[in-house]
Amino acid sequence: MSALTDTVLEASKKNKVIKVLRIDLDVGEGTMAQEDALMFAFDTLKAEDKLLTEAKLVITMVPLVLKCTPCGYEGSPERMEETFHMFTPMLKCPKCQGDITITKGRDCIIRNIEAEVPD
Repeated sequence: MSALTDTVLEASKKNKVIKVLRIDLDVGEGTMAQEDALMFAFDTLKAEDKLLTEAKLVITMVPLVLKCTPCGYEGSPERMEETFHMFTPMLKCPKCQGDITITKGRDCIIRNIEAEVPD
């Protein structure tokens, strides 16, 4: 989360932002990041800089999507039983148990920053 706030602050300073109002963040399921932990960290870090004190963080969780080369399956992974308040994905094809490629859901991307700028 500190890398996120550093990135937002750097962009804000380049664009002469008065204050950041909202940050839209896409978080892939494959990052294993938990939304409540991210929100807690952001709330703690935003208090350290006056540009961020009023900012709202909006998180969109992006599901993991797999593609299997051997059988052509494309979709969600199977889930192991719940551990640590989340489901651990199995990274094998749920149809043929072949090797897969993760095509979506392993990134953390700042999609948008809404800010107040001088006239």
